[in-house]
Amino acid sequence: MRVAIRGHLLADDLTEQARQLELQTEAASRRARYDAMHSDMGTPLVQSQDFPGMMQLCAEAILRGAGTVFSRIWMVDPGTDTLLLCDSAGLYTHLDGPHSRVRIGEMKVGRIAHTVKGVAGNLGIGLTSRPRRK
Repeated sequence: MRVAIRGHLLADDLTEQARQLELQTEAASRRARYDAMHSDMGTPLVQSQDFPGMMQLCAEAILRGAGTVFSRIWMVDPGTDTLLLCDSAGLYTHLDGPHSRVRIGEMKVGRIAHTVKGVAGNLGIGLTSRPRRK
């Protein structure tokens, strides 16, 4: 802790400490949401449900966990370079339209699929660039 000279350094230190505490609180909240999302996605994947039901529950879990207004799940159509929209939750729930079938490399989601290597795990499909636990 620095000694206050004319009161400025002490105020700067307190402001910085408050900012660091806010960042830590936000990070802890985000981590808790991600953990809950992971759990919420795992449950339907291990239950014996139909595929559309599983995808709907996963899309809803992603929506809550990511804190976004909508979430979508695409899968690669086997033997093709096309992403198929499996489910959507939140603001946009329709599964038809221009986003229902997207060639890899086209549109935003297709470019992401082209440039980021996907990984399949026991709790779903994600991006290799997602945050990992240490």
